[in-house]
Amino acid sequence: MASPVGVSAFVADDVLKFVLPAFLGYALLVPFWNPRISAELLLMSAIFTGFVATPLVGNTYLAIIKLFSNSVREIWDLHERWSRRWHYDRMFHGISRDERNAITLSDARATFTLMLSANFSLFAIAVLIDSLARAGWPEADQLPDWMRELAMTGVPILTNVRLPSIVCLPVAVIIASRSLTYYLNLQRSLFGDQYPEIARKQQRDHGEIATAIWGRVIDNRDAARDADATGSSSEAPDSRQLHLVNMHGAEIAVSGLDADGQFTFPVNPQSYLSQRLRVTLLEGDRTYFDTQTITEKSVPEFEINVTA
Repeated sequence: MASPVGVSAFVADDVLKFVLPAFLGYALLVPFWNPRISAELLLMSAIFTGFVATPLVGNTYLAIIKLFSNSVREIWDLHERWSRRWHYDRMFHGISRDERNAITLSDARATFTLMLSANFSLFAIAVLIDSLARAGWPEADQLPDWMRELAMTGVPILTNVRLPSIVCLPVAVIIASRSLTYYLNLQRSLFGDQYPEIARKQQRDHGEIATAIWGRVIDNRDAARDADATGSSSEAPDSRQLHLVNMHGAEIAVSGLDADGQFTFPVNPQSYLSQRLRVTLLEGDRTYFDTQTITEKSVPEFEINVTA
């Protein structure tokens, strides 16, 4: 999943985001084909190809991990939700220099940790394949010796050094796992808290940052259940629907509820300036709603409280 940041504020951010991940990937994988290759050549290759290789590998890695990880799917959905609600380019170019630098640095850190996980995952796979290829297929009575040989198979490292696979494989798996966890936590912080708050501020100051109408449903009837919950969000689909209508009752859009109780109407708020809109939730014979007058600089965010 490509990051929304297109132009870095500092060369150092580009190095952290593109060049270093590419160099690390080359340094881990190329020695399997040529253990005598020089670090200088790999660095030059990373400088010239990192801007292409890093997004390609990172996006592919996330797409594959997404198939097996609920956490990655959650981050993917968080990215999509944020991009539906806000115009990133207008927000990014309207903020202060310090805020812009902080965003680019955070984005570069996130990309680096993602690529750290991807590179060491590829390295772990390469170690496993290379060790199996070198150890060969064992006979039935040679299994203990074969496993010992497999564990001690030398893994080529840059500068023509070999380390036993029993050391390289666990280290690679641990680094890949921890880096992915750090990346996911950083993305939750960025797209769940920091970016939305910056965008809200820019919307109130300048307008034309919001690109949708959205909000959340707070079900106060579930307070007792939530008090006993472990903190993990349910992924069961919510069949309830939200209706966006004008004050004459004409329906503008309909939205379902996400697993965390949020909704998004793909409606440009600039088309309804100075109009009073209502979001309604129907449950049996009861109607819950929230109303708001859309202005050029208001944040088109609704909150519906469901009570017993």
